[in-house]
Amino acid sequence: MLIKNIQKLKYFGIFQNYTNSCAKDFGKYNLFYGWNGAGKSTLSSLFRSIEEKNSTKFPSSEFTVNIHNATAITQTNIAKSELNIYTFNHDFIDENISWNNIIKSILLVDKIKIKEREKLEELKQKQKTDSEAYNKEIEEIKKLNNAISKFETDSARHMKTSLQTIDTTDRYYLNYDKRKFEMFITENFEATKSDLSILDDQKIVDLTNAAKPDQKSPISFAHQTISQVSKRTP
Repeated sequence: MLIKNIQKLKYFGIFQNYTNSCAKDFGKYNLFYGWNGAGKSTLSSLFRSIEEKNSTKFPSSEFTVNIHNATAITQTNIAKSELNIYTFNHDFIDENISWNNIIKSILLVDKIKIKEREKLEELKQKQKTDSEAYNKEIEEIKKLNNAISKFETDSARHMKTSLQTIDTTDRYYLNYDKRKFEMFITENFEATKSDLSILDDQKIVDLTNAAKPDQKSPISFAHQTISQVSKRTP
């Protein structure tokens, strides 16, 4: 199937009311030339519309393209056209050609490949964003772990110092350390969530003082000897 001629163009860009009255039919090779704005690109848009089987670029247009030994193509039957035509113009360039932004002189002329590359770039950007967010979370977790470790060490040291004065053969608290504090928190984890487990500063002082062994002053007394006196009965 070959295009014979363009019989009519109406409201199609610069061609507001063109009717073929004396133009020759197309040959095997055809050359279109003219000044800028004469309508060369507009004609390529007509061929592009036939290729894409739609006339969305000029939706109000009317046209008739005669085909050798086939029904003419118009705006009403363009979607059913069986004419195989390929157009290389600015529309084709915009839709199908992409220059790689990183390495120069690599040309892609493939709709699917271009979409795949665009998807790849999107995924790379998403991976970069996710990696940055992940690294930030890792740093935050590291800070929290360091803060928890310091709290456990300081708490164990304070516990040991506070109970050093207890005179007892039980050396559990005399050798209190971070490991024992962690074990206590783990075994009583649910209880630590309640506000009832939190003591105010004065209560802590009172309990600490109560645990201290207060030694009383020694008691001194004068030892007196009571002499026994015999009592005689008269």
